[in-house]
Amino acid sequence: MLLLFLSALIAISPLATDVYLPAMPAMAADLGTDIGQLGFTISTYFLGLSVGQLLGGSVSDQVGRKRCAVVGLALFCAVSILIMMSTSILYIQFLRVFQALGGGFASVVAMPMLRDVYPAREAARKIPVVMSVMMLAPMVAPALGSLILMIHWRAIFGFLSVYSLVLLLVYLFFIPETSKNPRQRLTLKNIGPNYWRVLCHKSDGRLIAVRYLLCNAFGTSVLMVFITNASFTYIEYFGVSAEQFPLLFGVNVVAAIFFNLLTLYLMKSVDPQRILKWVTVIHTILSIFLVLLVISGQAVFVAVVPLVVLIIGLGAVVSPCVSAMVYPYFRRLTGSVASLMAASVFLLGSMLGYLSGLFFDGSLLPLVLCMLIGSLMCVVLAHSIPFATLHSLAESKVSEGL
Repeated sequence: MLLLFLSALIAISPLATDVYLPAMPAMAADLGTDIGQLGFTISTYFLGLSVGQLLGGSVSDQVGRKRCAVVGLALFCAVSILIMMSTSILYIQFLRVFQALGGGFASVVAMPMLRDVYPAREAARKIPVVMSVMMLAPMVAPALGSLILMIHWRAIFGFLSVYSLVLLLVYLFFIPETSKNPRQRLTLKNIGPNYWRVLCHKSDGRLIAVRYLLCNAFGTSVLMVFITNASFTYIEYFGVSAEQFPLLFGVNVVAAIFFNLLTLYLMKSVDPQRILKWVTVIHTILSIFLVLLVISGQAVFVAVVPLVVLIIGLGAVVSPCVSAMVYPYFRRLTGSVASLMAASVFLLGSMLGYLSGLFFDGSLLPLVLCMLIGSLMCVVLAHSIPFATLHSLAESKVSEGL
């Protein structure tokens, strides 16, 4: 039950970003704006989510996972209701920041809870399982959004409020606190130093952990940029209908789940760092080819869509590999590590998504260039990290600075 609950908890943000993608044209028409402004509601959500994740992990290390997530779910539920009643695009963009803060506080505790309950190596093996179940959310969300859209786009945010309320009740009555001896009071002065310890952590005199965090952030931000522009790419640029959109979007999710499960299988016998280095090279080559395709004027549907599917699928390998490598460095700061990992992903995703919107010209070029930036930075960082096995990390006596 715990793994299922954690999957549902961590899925709250994919649902919040993907469930209304098919409804964006209808929302734009109803609110008297364009789809570009609706795209900014995704970027602002990523921005708020980065802050929520950043604060939430350290808070959960101090006062416990349950208190942190309960507050987050309550905030998410309340703001979802306000968005449902909103009539201004600017107001929705503003509210999405606070909805994301709640989602960040709630979802950031999932990985630390795994580390609380399971030993390092077993937790590393269960991460892809949770991620795979969680990835069903982006596949189901657009189809669900299309169905709810038959009622009204506002009903989509009503659904999000109900979803978060159910999670809140389940957590309150059925899931115990997993953090060992959490404090009764929150000390804000510890938040900054905890993150500083993670960022400044060294192995053999080298900053290794922060490189993994940045590698994960840039690699996963490619997906964030695509999500921000998915509605435009499929519905506006390629002329796909709102009913067909969930199917095409879902292919990307299926690819991500497939590669995630493949990673789980390969990690049983192959070092995750070796997987990471090879995958990032292939990922970058495909991203470069996609850019060249767009620049050459050959960005047709049958060429772009398969390339995007492969890029998104391979990008899903980065996070479980990095998680398997970085968590063994830390024992008592897992919440802070999870916060930094998630916050950096959404912060970079927000920045690159905003950048693609800032230079929006009605073509796919801003999108694919921003995806390439994330891919290039990911491969450079991955190959800057000295090789080390998961076993040696788990057995090392590296201090956390505590």
